[in-house]
Amino acid sequence: MSDVPIFKGKGCEKCGGSGLKGAGRVRSHDVTPAVRKVVMQNAGATEIKETAVEGGMLTLRMDAWMKVMKGITTFEQMVRETTA
Repeated sequence: MSDVPIFKGKGCEKCGGSGLKGAGRVRSHDVTPAVRKVVMQNAGATEIKETAVEGGMLTLRMDAWMKVMKGITTFEQMVRETTA
């Protein structure tokens, strides 16, 4: 993990010092036939999620990790926004 760069938001008055005002909140998904099928079969949330990930969907945590790696957001923001 020491090879992973960790970025810090610079911050300003507009973002309250976080460096993240309005960053990456919009996302849309296409429901695949496989996901539609398991939903129609009244599958549980875990099975629906697994089917969606197998079909290429990124979970919020996966997407956030990618943004951390690219320096778009911070590790702290990723944890704060994706912890259940």
